[in-house]
Amino acid sequence: MAQSFLQKLFGGKGLRKYKILHILASGSMSTVYTAESSSYSLVALKISNPNSRKVMDRINRDYRSGKTEGEIAFSFRHPNIVKTYEYGPCAEGEWISMELMRGALLQDRIIEVSRAMRDNDYKVFFATGAALQHIHDKGYVHRDFSPRNIFLLEKGVTKIFDFGLTVQIEMARAKFGNRTGSPSYMAPEVIRRAHTDHRVDIYAFGILLYECLTGRKPTEGRGSLETIMAMLNQGLTPPSQLRDDVSPAIEKVVMKAASKLPDDRYKSMNELLDALEAAGAKGRAEATPSGDMA
Repeated sequence: MAQSFLQKLFGGKGLRKYKILHILASGSMSTVYTAESSSYSLVALKISNPNSRKVMDRINRDYRSGKTEGEIAFSFRHPNIVKTYEYGPCAEGEWISMELMRGALLQDRIIEVSRAMRDNDYKVFFATGAALQHIHDKGYVHRDFSPRNIFLLEKGVTKIFDFGLTVQIEMARAKFGNRTGSPSYMAPEVIRRAHTDHRVDIYAFGILLYECLTGRKPTEGRGSLETIMAMLNQGLTPPSQLRDDVSPAIEKVVMKAASKLPDDRYKSMNELLDALEAAGAKGRAEATPSGDMA
């Protein structure tokens, strides 16, 4: 892949310090490459796709006060959030340089995590919950919390990433939303395009808890529309009806987090994590690694 071709294609002076090696992942909104920086360190380089420009410009304008994904991601400094090194504009929108992850996505390790939970090991959830609380404390909603946006590193550390749909809490509260994200983890108020806040992340967290605990999603529609309609119309089957070893205390936490009405959910991630720990879940102390995140 010729570097001169990529520079011409993407533009942006900041990109010149990177040598793109190969594609890591490609989606509708962006492509992520493994790249070598001018200091010879390897990074993950995320570059917007051409067809995402209008969508991202609208999200930047209407839901995050003109800030870009890179600017928002750079403001997060937490051991359980993928670190953003730098960002900048390019011909198609924005490029973002991030730490390169070595491990696997949670979506590919659901069974493994489910087995750990049978032994009362909830480190993955204490880690991601702490990361979400940090995001909320900064005034944002992740808005696309799902197993495809959670990395399980080789050293046992869990990190969340992808802030393409992240919005400011106050702007989300003030404006009607849009139906974007991962359908299986969308809160009912998102599906209805209603006003939202940080509790949509709490709902998605509850659904992921449910999925890992039981080994299945609450709904299994064949397509996005079926999934969305099922989330609106179906009640959540209690986990104990699918697994007879689920404790009543853990089940209570899951059902409250994934309540259809925002006011019936936990008020904050910290409150949820406290309840999870009180219900007997282990691993909170080991979930977040120590270290300088400056």
